[in-house]
Amino acid sequence: MEQTVNRIIEWFIVQNIIQRQDKAIYSYGLEILLFSLTTYAIILVLAIIFHRIVETIIFLLAFRFLRVHSGGYHAQTRMRCLIMSVTMYVLFLVFLINLPIEMTPPIFIISVCFVIITVFSCAPVVHENRNIYQDEYLYLKKKCRVFCLAEIIIIVILSQLNNIILIPSSIGMIFAAVSLLFARLQTKTKKGGGEHEQIID
Repeated sequence: MEQTVNRIIEWFIVQNIIQRQDKAIYSYGLEILLFSLTTYAIILVLAIIFHRIVETIIFLLAFRFLRVHSGGYHAQTRMRCLIMSVTMYVLFLVFLINLPIEMTPPIFIISVCFVIITVFSCAPVVHENRNIYQDEYLYLKKKCRVFCLAEIIIIVILSQLNNIILIPSSIGMIFAAVSLLFARLQTKTKKGGGEHEQIID
């Protein structure tokens, strides 16, 4: 992957599309883009193989919506991130294929309770390299809670049209909440006292 990125960036430089002094910045961005495209390509192939394209879209939307606003675990390397993302999706397929349809209501209720408790107690997770003011932290906390509840309400409303949405969205939210828990544990382990050391009064 690194060699591919270097070849592309060198071509951009030769074509005067970018400046050589900006090579590191563009290399970093392109590497992230290629890893993201590779991850979603693998997921798309698996979705097509198992005939779960609609469920996959619902799962990814539910996961990403909550993950973006609440924060979550970040792998130390992009390759590890790719492996974890694909593994997570495989687990999603396993649950989706094997869960009986009559379990849909209780699974959704359990996932909603778990997600609300997790988000309200752990979100947002502040990145270890970032310091924020107390007011900003409180704003982000309130924003996380609002978006969490909004996502749940949207899912409930859309499920009235087709209940196929419930299981994929439930699993997506649960995985996002688990990622949030891991991120909180990671922050506490590194900082020793949690994210409060990063909050400026």
